[in-house]
Formats: sequence, C-alpha cells, structure tokens
Amino acid sequence: GCQELPGPTQCCELCASNWPQCLSWQFIKEGNAGNGYPGMSFYCCLKGSFRPDPLTASYCDSGYQDSQCTLTSECTVYVTGSGLETTDSVLVVAATSCGAGSSAVAAWPGIENPKTATSVSATRGDFAVGKALTGEVAEYALCYHKGPGNASDYTTRVGAFTMRGPTRSHTLNCTLGAECRIHIPGVALRSDPARYHLLLVEDSGAGMPCTAGATPAVFQDLQNPDSVEDNNDDDTFAMGTPRKGDTLTRYAACWANDPSSLADYTHHVGSFTMIGPTETSQTCIMGLECNVSLRGTGFTGANAVLVGVGAFVDLCRYLLNSLAADFGASFASPKRVTSVAPYDNYSLGRALFAHDNAPGSDYRLCWSVAPTLEPPAKEVADYQIDTGSFTLHGPVLADQRCTLTLPCELSLTGSGLDTMDYAVMVV
Repeated sequence: GCQELPGPTQCCELCASNWPQCLSWQFIKEGNAGNGYPGMSFYCCLKGSFRPDPLTASYCDSGYQDSQCTLTSECTVYVTGSGLETTDSVLVVAATSCGAGSSAVAAWPGIENPKTATSVSATRGDFAVGKALTGEVAEYALCYHKGPGNASDYTTRVGAFTMRGPTRSHTLNCTLGAECRIHIPGVALRSDPARYHLLLVEDSGAGMPCTAGATPAVFQDLQNPDSVEDNNDDDTFAMGTPRKGDTLTRYAACWANDPSSLADYTHHVGSFTMIGPTETSQTCIMGLECNVSLRGTGFTGANAVLVGVGAFVDLCRYLLNSLAADFGASFASPKRVTSVAPYDNYSLGRALFAHDNAPGSDYRLCWSVAPTLEPPAKEVADYQIDTGSFTLHGPVLADQRCTLTLPCELSLTGSGLDTMDYAVMVV
C-alpha cells in the first residue's frame, strides 16, 4: 500500500520488509492535483506484479496491501489510494484471485463481509469489519469494488488479508504431576509483545463451550487462564504443574488475544483432557485381599500406587521414605497397576498389621504416572499425586491375659471393628 515516509531510502526498506509481496516501489515526493496525486507528498507506494502502475491507475495504490487482523479482536481493513468514497467496499475471499462467486466468500462469526467504507480520506479508506469470535485462520485475497455489489463484482484485487490466530480442532492433554506445556500452532502468531491467553473451561458437550459464563477448570497449581510464552513462535503455554483436580470432566481450550474478561475467550481451539486420578476414598481390612480401583482418565500400564502414612491432604507431594506405609510382607506398596485396561485396578495383597500399629484412616494413597524404579523398589518422589484417603480397618496389636479358673474376656480396640463380623482364636 501507500504510506507517508521521509524519503526513498525508507521506501526501499519498506518494500524489502514486505518481500515477496512487494516487487517494486514508487516514492511520490510532491503529490498534487496536477500530477494526479493530491495530498500525497512524501508518500511511498509499494507495487506487486498483479497491480497496475500508479501512473495509469485511477488511484495511487499500486502496492500490495496486507491487512492483518487477529481472532477475538476488533478488525479494521484499510485501502490506500485516491478518489475513495464512503460507498466503496471490500470483500475477503478464500481464493487467489477476485471475482469468484459467493462460495469463495470468507466468513467468521462477528465479521461483516463484504463491508462498505467506515471512513475515507484523500488517501485512505478504512473498513471496520467487526470482531471475529472464532473461525479459520489463513491468508485470503482482499478484493475491492467501487460501491457495493455481489461477490462476482469484486474483480480488483488490492492485496491480501490475513486472519491471525491458532488453528482449531486440537486434541490437548496434560498429566497430573508433570509440567503442563500446551503447544497450539497457528497462522502469523509471531507478535511483539504477544498478548495471547488460553483458558480451559468445562465442556458439557451441549454446544459452543467458549462463551460468556463458561466455568473455568480448576486444578491445584495450574495457571488458568495463562498467557503465552513470549518467544519466537508465540504458540506455547506453560501452565505449571497440576497436582489435583477433577480428571473425569470434559474440558475445552479457549483462546483470546489481549482479553479483558473471561467473556473474551471465544475461539475454541480444541478439547482438553487432564490425565490422572481424581480423589476418592479407599478402604481395606486386615487379613483380607486389598483391591483398590481408581477413578480418573488416561491410565496406562506404567502407573503405580503407594500408601503413605498421614492424613495431611498434601502428604504425597512431600512424601518421605519414613512415611511409606509398612503393612507386612504380604502387602505390596508400591504396586504396579494390574496390566488390564482400563488400568485402574490394583491388587495390593493382605495387610497383616497397621503401620506403627495404628489402623484407621490416617493414610493417603499416592499415584505415579511412571515410577523410575520397578516396584517393590521405590523412589517416593515419584508418587506425588494424591488419589484420596486410605483406611485400614482392623485391631490394634495388644497383649491379652487370662487367669486359670477365672472367666476369660478378650478386649480388642482398633478401626472399623463395629462395622464387621469377626472372630478371634487363641493358638
């Protein structure tokens, strides 16, 4: 396009920065009505091979106009030239040339296309087309027509139009206990500074999830919403290391450019799954086979669990070797998952006694996505994800005494004794 610059050196540099769209340039030092360029002193016009020479065109715009807009933000397309009127209009088409039928007209919710001029000056026309709430991102042809018209009337290509933003339909996931880095590629995302944000929301499956009123996902230590890593690509979100949350719920990933509220996250980039267990309570009884089943998403045959000693809900995160429960040689902790899909069942064996002779609910069941040591060997730092409380019912070990010739009564204390039928035997 044409823009005001100090001199031909800057005009040449502008053309170079827009290569290969810009193939040549013309600097108009003294534009006036006599030479056909009124009000265009010190204007630089970029030229592409598909545009007419400015000396023969009815307006000085032989350059390549590359209007760019970003999803979720207000969008204004501009055309530079002379003789522009408020009835002039532009059309964005998904084609390499203009004049195609209505099937080539690009569409985004919130965008008016075609669009008549919002404002015009001696050298420029602006077309405020609206805000694209979501849609495809790509480069399109920008077509011009003198006045309104049908799609086939827009036969003059005045450049390109780029809708910037991430592509859609991605399948995204993270895992509890691991750094959550989400990569979402797109079109023309590089920006300095980048103000892109990502929001994970609950998805009921009943319609468009990325709308005002959506419920944000909540996971301990996960940053949500999160701003993009402002690097060379501007397409990665480092959201932290999630520790706990509802892994059974379906989620959606919503994107926005420079949002001011949660209602601005209208671009649905894909589905999101949090892999790992959700909190549930487990109970076993001394002397009986202990089988526990986890609830969650994305389990694999590499998973394992370990029982930790303590009722502190963050016990697993700060687990020490001294806090790994010992229930006897016939009880396996840690234990690899049963190698049958859906990989949620663990056969731990039989507990012969409680850790430190303390039966009850002061235990937590800790999970590892893939321990570094093969169970029963353990590195407790691998088991940082809490799956919920673990209760071991049974008696406290205690000496009993009876006296010959006198009635003998045995008194037991422990956990859950009032909830079960049991018997004792003296051997």
